[in-house]
Amino acid sequence: MKRIFLTLLLTTVCYYSQSQNLNISGNTEPQSIFKVSINGKTYDVSENDELKLDTLILNPTISIKLSDYKIFETSAISFEYPRHLSYEFEQDFGFKNWTFSGNNMVILVFEIDAETTLTSLINEMVKKFGKKNCVIEDFQKKLGHKMLDGKKLFVSLVGQNLVLECYEIKLNDFKSRFIYFQDTLDENKHSNEYEKGLSMINSTIIFK
Repeated sequence: MKRIFLTLLLTTVCYYSQSQNLNISGNTEPQSIFKVSINGKTYDVSENDELKLDTLILNPTISIKLSDYKIFETSAISFEYPRHLSYEFEQDFGFKNWTFSGNNMVILVFEIDAETTLTSLINEMVKKFGKKNCVIEDFQKKLGHKMLDGKKLFVSLVGQNLVLECYEIKLNDFKSRFIYFQDTLDENKHSNEYEKGLSMINSTIIFK
């Protein structure tokens, strides 16, 4: 069900970006981050990077722990996200999409080289899922330190209840950007994975 939902969603966005086929590109997955503790002081070190210190340490006590997050970064936004989420990048002419998938939570980031509105994208999704299966709510909410306009799309289909919280990111250029947070509801409650993941992203997201 989650894969069907994502396929319909991506088809909708590609239609508006006038794309034909999505192709996997060379945009690589963010590297793992290790927390290296030396005599009680902690350093964050990305995989394959070197840690250089400007001081001489005698008889150091060193511990290394794999961080529970990775850092996603583009020229427009950056945020920390849970390390266990799988990563996919897709692009075509005038269109880029990053997808982070867990058991219940899915994060989608879109960048389109054309003026596109969140309303038009949501309306196309409703057409594909069927109006009788969808409920839309408008909202305005802070994501990070930026107040954004958004829409919630509730979808009830084949015995599952999904919610998609969609934010429109407006920056000082010609591109259209959106970030979606999808979750599978259980008795109208968000999953723990969604709550923890959204909290991490909300506290670390930066708009450039």
